[in-house]
Amino acid sequence: MSDTTMRAVLQHSIGGPDVLSVEQVPRPEPLPTEVRVKVHAAGINPVDWKTRAGAGMAGVLGEPPFIPQAHTRGESNHTHGKLVLHVAS
Repeated sequence: MSDTTMRAVLQHSIGGPDVLSVEQVPRPEPLPTEVRVKVHAAGINPVDWKTRAGAGMAGVLGEPPFIPQAHTRGESNHTHGKLVLHVAS
């Protein structure tokens, strides 16, 4: 992994667990209202498998490919602009 890429689970089509794959993808630059999070753990919950199957957030995300991710845990030291962040533990 380089400073310009990251490892991510991508969903290339609607379907079962077999449509998910771990890949190296370009690391996006955060917008002024975003922070970059180094993910230490990610969970799968009902919205993730519903989205994978074509329901859930699939209508909002549009056509695959996309990175499913409802719950993550990690750290960030990259901030800029004015940002209000609410973190649930």
